[in-house]
Amino acid sequence: MEPDHAAACTDHGDPAGIGGELTLRTWRALRHTQHCFVALDDPDRLAALAATMGCDVPIRVLTDTAGAAAMFRDALPVIPVRLATLRYPGDRTRRTPAR
Repeated sequence: MEPDHAAACTDHGDPAGIGGELTLRTWRALRHTQHCFVALDDPDRLAALAATMGCDVPIRVLTDTAGAAAMFRDALPVIPVRLATLRYPGDRTRRTPAR
């Protein structure tokens, strides 16, 4: 029986860092394995990053980790941490508080 909760979570780290790209690449690498995780990030930022990277990463928004393992093969589970301003790698904006 598969667990119904993710075993790990990632967060966006510095919104202008590479955490989002690492999250997207890690999901693509692990989606067909027994491993899973939930991303704590802004789903709009992740979707924009995926488009910029030219990779198809479906994103499913969750309110908690329940069900993350069951959906992990089909979509990246994300618990929203909305950012007031979407930032991307190399953006030198000083502060981006969570909304």
